[in-house]
Amino acid sequence: MHRALKPGGELWFAENAAGTRIHSFFRTHFGWGRKGCSYLSSEDAVGLLSAFGTVDYTTLGILGGFGRSERQRRVLGAVDQALCERVTPEGWRYIITGVVRKNAGRCPREEHPEEIGTPNTVYHAAH
Repeated sequence: MHRALKPGGELWFAENAAGTRIHSFFRTHFGWGRKGCSYLSSEDAVGLLSAFGTVDYTTLGILGGFGRSERQRRVLGAVDQALCERVTPEGWRYIITGVVRKNAGRCPREEHPEEIGTPNTVYHAAH
């Protein structure tokens, strides 16, 4: 993806994140986790995306993934937005979404590979 993206270009993303141990338990026993899928923490995801240059992201979702029907997920998502996301740390959330921008010209991370994992990040609290 990095080679395909033009300098100054953007990659928009939304990805499942690790969430809490409770999320992990339910995924392992009832979801894709039982089929061998694993999920990155938001810090790990941002570290991987740092080669692009600037990472602008937010995390969301605490309860919404526990709904068994679409209606339940919508109700739980509304509780997330109104309450849970305001009082819980970003690392507890199970979705990471944002945009990465490839630096114009030569990427400074190519000149200093030790800086990979320490991107220029902007975290936006979910609203």
